[in-house]
Amino acid sequence: MDVSLVHATDRDVLLVFVKAFYEESGYAFESDIVNAALDQLTEEPGLGWCFLIEKAGVPIGYVVLSRGFSIEYGGVDSILDEFFVDPGHRGDGVGRRVLQLLDAHCVRNNVRALHLEVERENHRANKIYLDHGFVGNDRALLSKQYG
Repeated sequence: MDVSLVHATDRDVLLVFVKAFYEESGYAFESDIVNAALDQLTEEPGLGWCFLIEKAGVPIGYVVLSRGFSIEYGGVDSILDEFFVDPGHRGDGVGRRVLQLLDAHCVRNNVRALHLEVERENHRANKIYLDHGFVGNDRALLSKQYG
């Protein structure tokens, strides 16, 4: 099991996973917006990282970390923005292994804190994240969209 940075040649397989994730999650998939965001992420590496998840050399999912900065956390922080594993590969430790690989990536890249949001009703994902050391807090994530 491995994660590798997405390259232009990976775009088609990546979009299949993004569409599947959005459909499963009930999010609207707007191709133009998704493609523009992926272009920006791959062309401006300071924004974050997009990885393909592979098992025996076969892509089985993807994960995106966006990069930010937090005085509270003492420097660079990151948000685990999207994380999708093909349903046929769930339940055998892939998610937990990816989180370990992301930990190593964050340490190598001087990321001081990793944040994520997860649907409250996604009990399986919540358990994995809590078991991996993520903690909840009494704050609420509020969002405002532009454009």
